[in-house]
Amino acid sequence: MPRLNRLARVAFVASVMFAVSRVKGVSPRKHKITTKRNRSRGLVEHANIRLWAPLDRVLSVVWVTPNVHKIHHSRDSSETNSNYGNVLSIYDRMFGTFMPTEHASSVVYGLDDADPVRSSSLPRLLAMPFLEAESVLRETRANARRQEAQLTADRRRMSVLPDRKVRNGSKPAR
Repeated sequence: MPRLNRLARVAFVASVMFAVSRVKGVSPRKHKITTKRNRSRGLVEHANIRLWAPLDRVLSVVWVTPNVHKIHHSRDSSETNSNYGNVLSIYDRMFGTFMPTEHASSVVYGLDDADPVRSSSLPRLLAMPFLEAESVLRETRANARRQEAQLTADRRRMSVLPDRKVRNGSKPAR
């Protein structure tokens, strides 16, 4: 289900960020430039680039390098819950979520709930949200049928119960 909401979240966040920048008096042109700069930084951050290890160690004291951020995409939850930063790694150090780049070479990427066969090609990746939506819809319908069956069974059980007297001795109204 989270994958279905990703596009909506991105659109919502972009809209809110634009509105906030307008309220603060930022021109649409300046907002566009900043957005492009941030997207470019994101591409570098997620690039499969290996820096010379000593340089990476020095830069990662302050900056988020590709090796610093790639640990965040690990299957291992202790690694996934680290290195959240986008620009400065000092925030991860400050909040205790920094993990050194020595782990970067051994990172195994992915999601525990993603089927490797289904996500092995671009067409399959593009189809994933639709397949997930179909699965969620099927599950929702099955739950509705189970609830309806339970409700019907409860109604039948209630209709065959013997009449009970209430405290004052009269029968309850139907």
